[in-house]
Amino acid sequence: MEISSGRAAAALRAAFLVTAGKFVSKFHAERKEKLTAMLDSETWRPCEVTVALQQFMSNVTIDGSSSIPVYPETSSGGSDSVLFVGKEKYAVIRYVLVSYLK
Repeated sequence: MEISSGRAAAALRAAFLVTAGKFVSKFHAERKEKLTAMLDSETWRPCEVTVALQQFMSNVTIDGSSSIPVYPETSSGGSDSVLFVGKEKYAVIRYVLVSYLK
């Protein structure tokens, strides 16, 4: 519009920004409501925390290393019901370790 008329269209630009802002806010609110409903209806069951996962998290939080160590599982199963991150305990619902290319 501004290019074809050669004049600044401040009112049109302001109206467009307001309309775009409302659209984005509504879009975000709808997606947020849908995600909240999905998460609320999900059945959350804690899973076991293996020794390897605990060691991995300890390495990441202590020295910043993100390499996955290889630790043999113990004969008793080698798992716990909580994950320690520093001194805090967390229940693990589900986890996926993703390897990435360096």
